[in-house]
Amino acid sequence: MSARDVGAELKLQRQLQGLRLEDVQKVTKIRYRYLEALEEGDFESLPAKPYAEGIIRRYCQVISYDSQPVLAAYRELLDETPEPNRVNERLRGRPGADNITLRRAIKPTGSSVFRIISVFLFLLLIAGGVYYVVMFAPPFGGEPGENDLAPPGNDEPSPTVPDNGDDEDVEPDPPPDEGNAEIEIDRIEGPGEADITYEVSGQDEVAVTLRAGERCWIGIIIDGEITEQTTLEPGASETWELTQDTTIRAGFPLDMEVSVNGDVVDVIEGSRTRNLIFQFVTGDT
Repeated sequence: MSARDVGAELKLQRQLQGLRLEDVQKVTKIRYRYLEALEEGDFESLPAKPYAEGIIRRYCQVISYDSQPVLAAYRELLDETPEPNRVNERLRGRPGADNITLRRAIKPTGSSVFRIISVFLFLLLIAGGVYYVVMFAPPFGGEPGENDLAPPGNDEPSPTVPDNGDDEDVEPDPPPDEGNAEIEIDRIEGPGEADITYEVSGQDEVAVTLRAGERCWIGIIIDGEITEQTTLEPGASETWELTQDTTIRAGFPLDMEVSVNGDVVDVIEGSRTRNLIFQFVTGDT
């Protein structure tokens, strides 16, 4: 049975139960567009695999339908289309999502830094030699004497040689900026899905923004101590500048958006308390 056939069967079963799609959405708290995609057999529009399978099970439970054939059709589609293994595929198409590079950020290595420094010093040495020759070296044939500058009895100044710009200092090209390595965000979900770790590499300071889907309690934990507490109302957001490993504990984080430096990197599903752990990873680890 194809995905489209499965979706049509689900829609028919819902209608036989006398339920509208709005009724299912109200009971399951699943976003309306995911329910539409499910009934249309458009499994590719569902979120990442763990969330998509949960949506399928909850939907089938409400309409009293066996979820196994639906899960089988969904997994068969996954075998044909590889699933992204880091950031939730729901982020495709969101503004700024393409600016985050996963596992492909170019980070300067020790050997490349050494080569850059060597080239810079070599260019600096050449520039210094040119400057010395132009400014201080005597002309060919030895130093001129006083009588060589002008004939006896002639008080007129010697003619001035126009400056054609050949004696300007040679400035070496600046070395490449080593501080523009792209930022990496690796999402790792811990045991029991209570902890979600975001490994940050490429920068030593990031701005983390949380936008609440529902009313949510937030606690900032540094070195095991809660340093700040606040409550976000639905649709409200707040930003924290992080310079060290920090845990953000979120109570009832349903549909909460997590952004790093203005780019959305995750959307939290479910209402149970989550620990969002931001760890800074250096190039040596």
